[in-house]
Amino acid sequence: MIKPNEKLVDAIIDAIDWNEVYNPERMFSEEDISSVSESLPMDLTIRTGASKCVLIPATENFVIKLPFLYCSMDEDMIELQNAPFCGNDYCYAEYEYYLLAHEARLDDFFPETIQYCTYPYHIYLQEKCVSETNTSFLPISKKERELIESLHILNDFSYQWINACYHWYGKTGLYDLHNFLNQYKITDFHSDNYGYRISDMSPVLIDFSGFDY
Repeated sequence: MIKPNEKLVDAIIDAIDWNEVYNPERMFSEEDISSVSESLPMDLTIRTGASKCVLIPATENFVIKLPFLYCSMDEDMIELQNAPFCGNDYCYAEYEYYLLAHEARLDDFFPETIQYCTYPYHIYLQEKCVSETNTSFLPISKKERELIESLHILNDFSYQWINACYHWYGKTGLYDLHNFLNQYKITDFHSDNYGYRISDMSPVLIDFSGFDY
């Protein structure tokens, strides 16, 4: 369960230049918060994707997600589609999907996600995970690979991740996840968007906002 360090999150909020973030003529980017880590007494890693920015405090059990609410129309920028729940706020879409997964009793597959505040910006906290690309495991046996292939589901994911899901949540859990993702048309699962919880290395989705372009 997330244990929010409100003092830390509020310090990060105070350090960001929100006038630049709220500039609708340009996309909010890593540069807008590059000074944040310099003003805090702890290590803070910054990652950006197509629809959101993620701040990763080294000593906490959560990450901080900030949505890109505005998008430049320059040719080298991606024009964001409307998220299914709240304009271009793909973090809110992720939060809503987490609530739906909880109702469907599938929240084991999804990291805990909470809405921290909406002012001065839409800020979300999510359970810390590590992506598939940042992990290494023993090779999968032929028998395990044949079992995974027999499921005929979740083709966007690696054998290793599906195998871990099978051992943690069973075949029924995998089928239920497959149906859930299809029902809500959640896509874009490259290897940075799924992985494992830091707490116990259970397999989990990391970015499930359904961004597509």
